Amino acid sequence: IMVRLTGQNSVNVHADAGMRVGGQTVAPGQAVSLSGTTATIMSGCGGGAIRTVRLTAPFVEPISMAPSRPARDFLKFCGSNTAYRGALGLDGGRVVNRLHIDDYVKGVIPKESVPAWGDSGGMEALKAQAVVARTYALAAIAGGKKIDDTQNSQVYGGVASEDRRTNVAADATTGQILRQNGQPAFTEFSASTGGFFR
Repeated sequence: IMVRLTGQNSVNVHADAGMRVGGQTVAPGQAVSLSGTTATIMSGCGGGAIRTVRLTAPFVEPISMAPSRPARDFLKFCGSNTAYRGALGLDGGRVVNRLHIDDYVKGVIPKESVPAWGDSGGMEALKAQAVVARTYALAAIAGGKKIDDTQNSQVYGGVASEDRRTNVAADATTGQILRQNGQPAFTEFSASTGGFFR
Protein backbone atom coordinates (compact mmCIF):
# COMPACT_ATOMS: atom_id res chain seq x y z
CA ILE A 1 0.00 0.00 0.00
CA MET A 2 1.19 3.55 -0.69
CA VAL A 3 0.24 6.30 1.77
CA ARG A 4 0.80 10.00 1.11
CA LEU A 5 2.41 11.69 4.13
CA THR A 6 0.77 15.11 4.14
CA GLY A 7 3.09 16.57 6.80
CA GLN A 8 6.31 15.80 4.91
CA ASN A 9 7.71 17.70 1.94
CA SER A 10 11.07 15.99 1.41
CA VAL A 11 12.78 12.63 1.88
CA ASN A 12 15.97 12.85 3.93
CA VAL A 13 16.24 9.67 5.99
CA HIS A 14 18.46 7.29 7.97
CA ALA A 15 18.03 3.85 9.59
CA ASP A 16 19.91 2.12 12.39
CA ALA A 17 20.31 -1.06 10.32
CA GLY A 18 21.21 0.74 7.09
CA MET A 19 19.05 1.01 3.97
CA ARG A 20 18.91 0.36 0.25
CA VAL A 21 18.51 2.85 -2.57
CA GLY A 22 18.78 2.21 -6.30
CA GLY A 23 20.04 -1.33 -5.65
CA GLN A 24 22.88 -0.07 -3.45
CA THR A 25 23.33 -0.68 0.26
CA VAL A 26 23.56 2.34 2.52
CA ALA A 27 25.55 1.69 5.70
CA PRO A 28 24.27 2.34 9.23
CA GLY A 29 25.09 5.92 10.18
CA GLN A 30 24.68 7.17 6.62
CA ALA A 31 21.65 9.09 5.34
CA VAL A 32 19.90 9.40 1.99
CA SER A 33 18.30 12.48 0.44
CA LEU A 34 16.02 12.21 -2.59
CA SER A 35 15.69 14.87 -5.24
CA GLY A 36 13.65 13.87 -8.28
CA THR A 37 15.24 10.69 -9.61
CA THR A 38 18.56 11.21 -7.84
CA ALA A 39 19.53 9.94 -4.40
CA THR A 40 22.43 11.48 -2.52
CA ILE A 41 24.06 9.20 0.04
CA MET A 42 25.54 11.29 2.85
CA SER A 43 27.89 10.58 5.74
CA GLY A 44 24.94 11.19 8.07
CA CYS A 45 22.03 13.57 8.53
CA GLY A 46 23.43 16.95 7.51
CA GLY A 47 26.75 15.32 6.55
CA GLY A 48 28.72 15.57 3.35
CA ALA A 49 27.81 13.76 0.15
CA ILE A 50 29.50 10.38 -0.39
CA ARG A 51 27.95 9.52 -3.77
CA THR A 52 24.87 10.01 -5.90
CA VAL A 53 22.70 7.31 -7.42
CA ARG A 54 20.35 7.65 -10.40
CA LEU A 55 16.99 6.04 -9.71
CA THR A 56 14.28 4.52 -11.86
CA ALA A 57 11.94 4.61 -8.83
CA PRO A 58 12.59 7.34 -6.22
CA PHE A 59 12.35 5.22 -3.06
CA VAL A 60 14.58 4.47 -0.10
CA GLU A 61 13.92 1.00 1.27
CA PRO A 62 14.82 -0.69 4.55
CA ILE A 63 17.17 -3.65 4.45
CA SER A 64 14.07 -5.89 4.35
CA MET A 65 10.58 -4.91 3.13
CA ALA A 66 9.00 -7.85 4.99
CA PRO A 67 6.26 -6.91 7.48
CA SER A 68 6.75 -6.75 11.26
CA ARG A 69 10.43 -5.83 11.10
CA PRO A 70 12.36 -4.74 14.23
CA ALA A 71 12.78 -1.06 15.11
CA ARG A 72 16.34 -0.93 13.78
CA ASP A 73 14.91 -1.39 10.24
CA PHE A 74 12.57 1.62 10.46
CA LEU A 75 13.39 4.57 8.21
CA LYS A 76 13.56 7.83 10.17
CA PHE A 77 13.37 11.36 8.86
CA CYS A 78 16.49 13.40 9.59
CA GLY A 79 15.78 16.10 12.14
CA SER A 80 12.51 14.84 13.60
CA ASN A 81 13.50 11.14 13.80
CA THR A 82 9.88 10.35 12.89
CA ALA A 83 9.93 6.63 12.03
CA TYR A 84 8.04 4.63 9.41
CA ARG A 85 7.88 0.98 8.51
CA GLY A 86 8.52 0.10 4.86
CA ALA A 87 9.94 2.44 2.20
CA LEU A 88 9.82 6.21 1.88
CA GLY A 89 9.89 7.97 -1.45
CA LEU A 90 8.33 10.33 -3.93
CA ASP A 91 5.26 9.84 -6.07
CA GLY A 92 4.31 12.73 -8.32
CA GLY A 93 6.51 15.01 -6.20
CA ARG A 94 4.70 14.04 -2.99
CA VAL A 95 6.25 12.13 -0.09
CA VAL A 96 4.80 8.64 0.31
CA ASN A 97 5.25 5.65 2.58
CA ARG A 98 5.12 2.29 0.75
CA LEU A 99 4.56 -0.58 3.15
CA HIS A 100 2.83 -3.91 3.72
CA ILE A 101 -0.90 -3.60 4.50
CA ASP A 102 -0.43 -5.43 7.82
CA ASP A 103 2.15 -2.85 8.91
CA TYR A 104 -0.10 -0.01 7.73
CA VAL A 105 -2.96 -1.00 10.05
CA LYS A 106 -0.56 -0.84 13.02
CA GLY A 107 -0.31 2.91 12.41
CA VAL A 108 -4.09 3.28 11.92
CA ILE A 109 -5.76 1.37 14.78
CA PRO A 110 -4.55 3.61 17.65
CA LYS A 111 -5.67 6.70 15.73
CA GLU A 112 -9.14 5.32 14.98
CA SER A 113 -9.92 3.49 18.25
CA VAL A 114 -8.81 3.43 21.90
CA PRO A 115 -5.75 1.24 22.67
CA ALA A 116 -6.76 1.03 26.36
CA TRP A 117 -9.74 -1.11 25.32
CA GLY A 118 -7.21 -3.93 25.12
CA ASP A 119 -6.72 -3.70 28.90
CA SER A 120 -10.41 -3.76 29.79
CA GLY A 121 -11.86 -6.67 27.84
CA GLY A 122 -12.02 -4.89 24.49
CA MET A 123 -9.28 -6.72 22.57
CA GLU A 124 -11.89 -8.15 20.18
CA ALA A 125 -12.98 -4.59 19.32
CA LEU A 126 -9.37 -3.73 18.46
CA LYS A 127 -9.11 -6.87 16.31
CA ALA A 128 -12.32 -5.86 14.53
CA GLN A 129 -10.84 -2.40 13.92
CA ALA A 130 -7.74 -4.02 12.41
CA VAL A 131 -9.84 -6.08 9.98
CA VAL A 132 -12.02 -3.10 9.06
CA ALA A 133 -9.04 -0.76 8.57
CA ARG A 134 -7.23 -3.30 6.38
CA THR A 135 -10.35 -3.97 4.32
CA TYR A 136 -11.24 -0.28 3.93
CA ALA A 137 -7.80 0.55 2.53
CA LEU A 138 -7.85 -2.33 0.04
CA ALA A 139 -11.39 -1.49 -1.12
CA ALA A 140 -10.51 2.20 -1.51
CA ILE A 141 -7.42 1.37 -3.59
CA ALA A 142 -9.42 -1.06 -5.73
CA GLY A 143 -11.86 1.81 -6.36
CA GLY A 144 -9.04 4.07 -7.54
CA LYS A 145 -8.66 6.17 -4.40
CA LYS A 146 -5.25 7.47 -3.34
CA ILE A 147 -4.59 6.87 0.35
CA ASP A 148 -3.19 9.58 2.61
CA ASP A 149 -2.55 9.85 6.35
CA THR A 150 -5.58 12.03 7.17
CA GLN A 151 -9.25 11.38 7.88
CA ASN A 152 -9.80 11.68 4.11
CA SER A 153 -8.68 8.03 4.12
CA GLN A 154 -7.94 6.78 7.63
CA VAL A 155 -5.76 8.63 10.10
CA TYR A 156 -2.30 7.03 9.96
CA GLY A 157 0.57 8.04 12.20
CA GLY A 158 3.38 5.65 11.32
CA VAL A 159 5.43 4.09 14.10
CA ALA A 160 4.92 7.07 16.44
CA SER A 161 1.20 6.27 16.76
CA GLU A 162 1.63 2.54 17.33
CA ASP A 163 0.70 0.94 20.63
CA ARG A 164 1.65 -2.50 21.94
CA ARG A 165 -2.00 -3.48 22.45
CA THR A 166 -3.16 -2.46 18.98
CA ASN A 167 -0.10 -4.11 17.41
CA VAL A 168 -1.21 -7.35 19.09
CA ALA A 169 -4.65 -6.90 17.48
CA ALA A 170 -3.09 -6.26 14.07
CA ASP A 171 -0.81 -9.30 14.33
CA ALA A 172 -3.67 -11.52 15.54
CA THR A 173 -5.67 -10.70 12.39
CA THR A 174 -2.83 -10.70 9.84
CA GLY A 175 -4.21 -10.82 6.31
CA GLN A 176 -7.86 -10.95 7.39
CA ILE A 177 -10.35 -8.83 5.43
CA LEU A 178 -14.09 -8.69 4.87
CA ARG A 179 -15.36 -9.55 1.39
CA GLN A 180 -18.48 -8.73 -0.54
CA ASN A 181 -19.04 -10.55 -3.84
CA GLY A 182 -15.47 -11.82 -3.62
CA GLN A 183 -13.94 -8.32 -3.37
CA PRO A 184 -12.79 -6.30 -0.33
CA ALA A 185 -15.96 -4.77 1.17
CA PHE A 186 -16.20 -1.00 1.54
CA THR A 187 -16.00 -0.91 5.35
CA GLU A 188 -16.22 2.81 5.93
CA PHE A 189 -16.45 3.59 9.63
CA SER A 190 -17.03 6.67 11.74
CA ALA A 191 -16.86 7.69 15.37
CA SER A 192 -20.07 9.71 14.99
CA THR A 193 -22.66 7.54 13.21
CA GLY A 194 -24.90 7.27 16.27
CA GLY A 195 -24.78 3.50 15.99
CA PHE A 196 -26.09 3.36 12.44
CA PHE A 197 -24.43 0.83 10.15
CA ARG A 198 -25.26 0.17 6.53
